[in-house]
Amino acid sequence: MFTNIKENFPMNIKQEAIEHCRSLLPNEGCGVFSEDKFIPFENKADDPRNKFMINDPEFDYLLMKNKIQAIIHSHNDFPHASENDQEEQRSFEIPFGIINFRKGTCNHFIFWGEGIEIEPLLKRPFFFGVFDCLSLSQDYIYQKWGQRIPTPIRGINYWKNNQSLFEDHITDKSYPVEFIDVDEAREHDFYFYKVAGSKYINHVGTLIENGRILHHFINKVSCRLPASYYQEYICSAGRYNRDWESD
Repeated sequence: MFTNIKENFPMNIKQEAIEHCRSLLPNEGCGVFSEDKFIPFENKADDPRNKFMINDPEFDYLLMKNKIQAIIHSHNDFPHASENDQEEQRSFEIPFGIINFRKGTCNHFIFWGEGIEIEPLLKRPFFFGVFDCLSLSQDYIYQKWGQRIPTPIRGINYWKNNQSLFEDHITDKSYPVEFIDVDEAREHDFYFYKVAGSKYINHVGTLIENGRILHHFINKVSCRLPASYYQEYICSAGRYNRDWESD
């Protein structure tokens, strides 16, 4: 089972959450961690196989009293955070945890959000929307300069759906990364790639020491590779504005 190295929720409540959600497959299960206990809730979504919704007075009470440590739900062979998951986590400002099952086996229990420590940059599991190439580059900025930059909400196949995610954000003057010439790129800058015939940028790598690139490819652990790897797919480069300040 892939999970965060640095999260410290008790193992017994994680196991209770896994078993509860497993019992509801193929629907999504849900609940919360509160005061180091797992509290299950009924999933009242109109499409419980693909969504979750908690509508319960006890949940409202725990939320009001600031007693929720994390909001938990499960996926059935859906190993990424959906756009709705990302938006909901941001709106609640509480850590989220996703349990992903494949053929009834828990493959992932992934946490993200406020209060969850940033994972090591190397050998982190891939979980789109939480651990992917974009979050890796943003976590690099945080570990290097202590600044958290805005995280765009993204769908798993945004480039296949004619969404220019990177282009839109980097050309926005309020975003703290700007395009530069590829030949100007140096350590701490970014290479942007168009992979698999995409007409939009769909991968980012971070230039680190010794001419290597920090990558996180789909269904792989994050790693360092020579700059020559995927070089033919590099389309542009970017630089973080270290003087940027969030609102």
